[in-house]
Amino acid sequence: MRVTHSLMFKTGAQAMQLQQQDLLKVQEQSVSGQRVNRPSEDPSAVYRHMIFSADLSGMQSLKKTTQFATERLALGDSHLGQIHDTLLNAQDLVLQMGESMQDGNPSIMQAQAQLPTAWYQDILRSANTQLDEVPLFGGGKSRIPFDSTSLVATPVRTKSTDKSRLSDAGFEAGTTVGTTPTGLPWDVKISYASATNQYTATVNGVAQAAASLNASNELDLGQGVKFKIVDPPQDGDLFAFTGGTNPMGTPEIQNVYRNATASVTAGSAPSDLPWSVQVKYLAATGEYEVNINGVDRPPASLDANKQLDLGSGVKFTLNGTARTGDVYYFEVVPKYQGGTEDRPVRVQQGGTLPGNVTGQEFLEGKGQYGRNANILGAVTALRGALLRADPKEVALQLSRIQEARAQISDLQGVTGVRSAQVNAVTTTLESNEATLTKLKADNVEADVMDVVSEMQQVSQALQVMTATQRQILNNSLIDFIR
Repeated sequence: MRVTHSLMFKTGAQAMQLQQQDLLKVQEQSVSGQRVNRPSEDPSAVYRHMIFSADLSGMQSLKKTTQFATERLALGDSHLGQIHDTLLNAQDLVLQMGESMQDGNPSIMQAQAQLPTAWYQDILRSANTQLDEVPLFGGGKSRIPFDSTSLVATPVRTKSTDKSRLSDAGFEAGTTVGTTPTGLPWDVKISYASATNQYTATVNGVAQAAASLNASNELDLGQGVKFKIVDPPQDGDLFAFTGGTNPMGTPEIQNVYRNATASVTAGSAPSDLPWSVQVKYLAATGEYEVNINGVDRPPASLDANKQLDLGSGVKFTLNGTARTGDVYYFEVVPKYQGGTEDRPVRVQQGGTLPGNVTGQEFLEGKGQYGRNANILGAVTALRGALLRADPKEVALQLSRIQEARAQISDLQGVTGVRSAQVNAVTTTLESNEATLTKLKADNVEADVMDVVSEMQQVSQALQVMTATQRQILNNSLIDFIR
């Protein structure tokens, strides 16, 4: 072979090897679908691919979180709706069995007590619902929110002879918006003396000077806390409340009562829960007659601490003065034992959204959106009134049931807003996920048309080179024969 032919053949062979490498690369792209199959091919594309993958993984994790939160909120809203319907039925029962049943058969009323008993159990089951073994309304705690080992006595309500309704406390207490009293929590007791028509307040054990109400029937306790009389007071009346902050950090008034209180010893477990307690003052003997869930007990006197021991760790304390015809009512029901805030929903950029409402908020009325209505207590009170076959007492439960229903309705609205917020975040995350997925694909994935076109070009080039090499060999062979 001549030197020129040898050089041409060698150069062509090298070119064919390069084309073979290009062909193998294109074939690999066509099989894998990736434009870049090793970092050395495009380091910057591989770096972008790593960033897109990390962002996409985080986005998908957040989307799973919000989707799970949406399920929790939807399930929570469903249970709130069921409780709302239950309270509507309770309202209808009060209207049916109230004053209109005054001359009816007591056994009918006692039989109807089975309804609030079932409602109470249904509400308690809803409050203790779990999703993936996590309490739905537990405030981030793993234990169930309500249990018979943790009990509370509701504020004592008084029915006086001259009143046509049950009085919760006969007064209002509140804090001025924008103010946060120092020294919280506050324990406030206010006594009334008819001789001077003045009130003496004691805050955390420190007595203040006696004072009269202003023109608005208010007593200013300082630092934005005010006390206002609603029902006319009587000599010796004792008004009390505590002041603290809700989970949002806003000051609020709690544990409002007048003259009488009830308590449950921690760890006690009364039988036949829930308890609906009626305490009648017998002016003729100075004793008190107790009825628990329709069962009368023998009259008894207060002890040296002005208390009645009802057994099972439950005590009734009279702080004020009992008057002829006074009747006191309270309930013993499970106390909320979960956390103050539910698990927050994690969203982008380290932000969070509020999760489900807690059992404390919708069953005890605590927090920013509650109305201080104990729903278990309200249903229990209706059950007790029916067991006592007292149509007047049944009728007195209407406002309490309505307040409980309004509280559930408010919390349904809160849940709806939170659900809408989480859904909006989920929609945004889905859109961002689609964008990142496309960017990731465009960055390293091969374009089918480009791969086909390049494969055709490389194949054609190889064919031309092969023909050229064959021509060189033919010419060299002819020269050799010659």
